[in-house]
Amino acid sequence: MILEEGDSGDSIFFIKSGHARVVSHILGKELELATLSAGDVFGEVAFLTGRPRTASVIALDRLEVIEFKKFLLEEIFEKYPDILKKLDDFYQCRVQDTLKKVKSKIKQ
Repeated sequence: MILEEGDSGDSIFFIKSGHARVVSHILGKELELATLSAGDVFGEVAFLTGRPRTASVIALDRLEVIEFKKFLLEEIFEKYPDILKKLDDFYQCRVQDTLKKVKSKIKQ
């Protein structure tokens, strides 16, 4: 397991290679939120909100990631605020996708 739901988080991860599964426990059931691969990013929710991790990330095969710590990214965001805006836009889209999946699961 790369990240565990409920843990604190001050990093964002970029997948260089491999695949991972993103799962969350909602209403006592495990819900698969996404399958990630090279080029995908995860960990942004806890990073941006300061809240605990909202999902677990589990490697499906050999997974190589780059971890970006908050202190480093804050320096980058100060110099290039458009990057933070794009990350926030990405986060908003991910929240919408997650809500759709949860609503669909509840209806089942």
